[in-house]
Amino acid sequence: MHPILIQLRDDHSHIRQLLRLLVLPAPGSMDRGNLQRAADVMRYMTGYPDQFHHPREDLMFGPLANRDAASCDLVGRLRDEHADLGDKGLAVREALLACLEADRLVERDLAGMLRDYVAIQGAHMDLEEQSVFPKARLVLTSEDWSGIDKLLATRPDPLFGQRVQRSFRDLREYLTRSASE
Repeated sequence: MHPILIQLRDDHSHIRQLLRLLVLPAPGSMDRGNLQRAADVMRYMTGYPDQFHHPREDLMFGPLANRDAASCDLVGRLRDEHADLGDKGLAVREALLACLEADRLVERDLAGMLRDYVAIQGAHMDLEEQSVFPKARLVLTSEDWSGIDKLLATRPDPLFGQRVQRSFRDLREYLTRSASE
């Protein structure tokens, strides 16, 4: 498997780990700590995946559609979903920040936004992993991958990379503690 596909798959694994933090286990469970953690998750989601991961996938979609005409509709749909996920992510992040600033929470409304975002993001990744990644592995050539690689901006993952960005250290520590429980 090409290193770009490996990185995309690893990103999906990290995103799924974070999405689990956005699911409220029960009504009334969103305390200030959970709210701050959710805001940190959404700051990450609107930063790294929306600004780096999705554009990386979009770069792969062009050559894939060129080599496999049957993928054109799917590629168009996924590109649209990337834009929609970016918009939804910003809306969820703004709602979380507004709740933190106002020191009050309309949990029912926020829970619905979070549930919607988690469901859409999960279905999107499932579609990519089940349809696009296998096709890309089969039809893209080493020249295609080299071309994609040349266009990629390199940016280390600020949460799951070797050096955790200072603003994500609490979230990383929480993930580490949760994994060992």
